[in-house]
Amino acid sequence: DTGAYISGFWQDFENAVYSKNGYNESTGKYYYEYCDLDSLVKLYLVNELAKNLDGFRSSTYFYLPADSDIMYAGPVWDYDTSYGSTSENRDKTSNPENFYVSEMYLVEGLLKIEGFRNEVKKALDNKTGYFYQAVKELTDENGIIDEQYALLEQSQKMNCAMWDSDASRIIVVKSGAEKNYKNTVEFFRYFIDT
Repeated sequence: DTGAYISGFWQDFENAVYSKNGYNESTGKYYYEYCDLDSLVKLYLVNELAKNLDGFRSSTYFYLPADSDIMYAGPVWDYDTSYGSTSENRDKTSNPENFYVSEMYLVEGLLKIEGFRNEVKKALDNKTGYFYQAVKELTDENGIIDEQYALLEQSQKMNCAMWDSDASRIIVVKSGAEKNYKNTVEFFRYFIDT
C-alpha cells in the first residue's frame, strides 16, 4: 500500500537525519539518499530567510515522484506569517537577525550534520553562493522587488478599494512609519537585506 510505503520511506529518512552521523543505521543510506540535498537546503534557507512561522512546523511539503527513489523538499507554501508579519512568536520571527526555523523539527537534526551545514554555508557564500546571489537580485536597486513594486502598485490600490480595506491589520512597517504600500515594501526589503 502506498501510504505504508511513504510512511516507511519518511521514517527511514528521519532515522538518517536524527542519527549521530546522517546515516540510517539499518539501511546504511545517507540522509540525502532519501531527499534531494539541493532542494532540502533551499527549503531550509527560504524558510529561515522569511522567518516563516509555519516553516517546518506546518505547511511544509515534500514530494516523492512515482518513478523515483528520492524525494524532493518543496514546493514552498503558506508564507502569510513570514517576514515579520505575525504577532505569534514575535520575538523570534519579527527580528530578521534571529534564527527561527533552525529550531524546528527536522531542521534541528539536519543542522547537526556537518555535510548539511557545509552545503548551507556554500549557498550563503557572498562571492559564489547561489542563495546569496538570488537574495541580492531581489533587493538590489532595480532588482526584483523594485520590478514587482511597480508591477503591483495599481493592483494593490484596486485591491484596497475593492475590499474596502487599508489592510492595516496585516501591514508591517518599521516602527513609527506610516502604514502604506511603499513603506510595507521597504520593510520587506529591509527584512531581507538584514
